[in-house]
Amino acid sequence: MSEVETARLLLRRWQEDDLGRLVALYSDQRVARFLSVDGRPWPPERSVGAFEHFRGQWLEHHFGPWAAIDKHTGRWLGRSG
Repeated sequence: MSEVETARLLLRRWQEDDLGRLVALYSDQRVARFLSVDGRPWPPERSVGAFEHFRGQWLEHHFGPWAAIDKHTGRWLGRSG
């Protein structure tokens, strides 16, 4: 199962164009305070590593974190899982 749908969300595998969005998310100071012990935004290379890890989990295990999409707008919301 590579996608899950709810009434409002589409959870799907990662695509190449998600990388820039993930880098922006993890570099946001408001988000960073919940991601790291020191509350600092992630440098881009760390976000790239996370992205590659997510995709690798899907390739190797056929499951992993999802990219979350608003079904009604098609807007990328973040990650889940």
